[in-house]
Amino acid sequence: MLVCLFWTVFIALGFKKADRARRVLLVFYCVATVLYTCHYVYYAGYGTSWIEALYTCCNLSVFPLFYLFVNVYIGKKLSNGAFVLMFSPAVLMTVCHVVCIFLLDDWAEMRPIIQIVVRLLFAVQVVCVSFMGVRKLRVYKHELDDFYSDDRGRVVHPTIVLLYCFCIISVFSMLLNLIGRDFFLNNLIIVLPALVMSIMLYALGYVCMSLPESYLLGMSADAVTI
Repeated sequence: MLVCLFWTVFIALGFKKADRARRVLLVFYCVATVLYTCHYVYYAGYGTSWIEALYTCCNLSVFPLFYLFVNVYIGKKLSNGAFVLMFSPAVLMTVCHVVCIFLLDDWAEMRPIIQIVVRLLFAVQVVCVSFMGVRKLRVYKHELDDFYSDDRGRVVHPTIVLLYCFCIISVFSMLLNLIGRDFFLNNLIIVLPALVMSIMLYALGYVCMSLPESYLLGMSADAVTI
């Protein structure tokens, strides 16, 4: 939560001068901050049905937002259909969550079912974003290598390495998500995934913010952007 909050504040301070990719990155870290705040509230024992609904929305939004960042980063345009498909699980499950809160007298009856559906959707998102994100960045790196005669085309390489690391953590996160948060209640083992995710989220922000703006927008000023 604190790592994501740090990058949110850091990027927000330079918002006026930020390019589109960094602005998407800002949204990503904002949502991630809210997500891990919900985690904190849950493990502190103050979770409510509304906090759960907010958690559902953020949990199913972070990976689509990261994929959106990748596309803006390489200067590719997403179709309206792809955009709707990416974010529809977050919207639909949040609406379902809120409707159940209002209509059901006993929210606890529906909660396990919604949790299972959210975990499955999250797993699908992790696999799809990891596969498509890595593929697009690898293609983009080859394009830069062909476009430039010097070493500037290699600037994307650290991001690819980081994305592979992020994919490993994503699989780890997916497994933890399928196990469920209840497993880590009053369990000190939660320190391990928390530490690993904190390191990776900080590294992700560091690499993304270190890339030159010209490459964040694509190979040229005429690159297609969202």
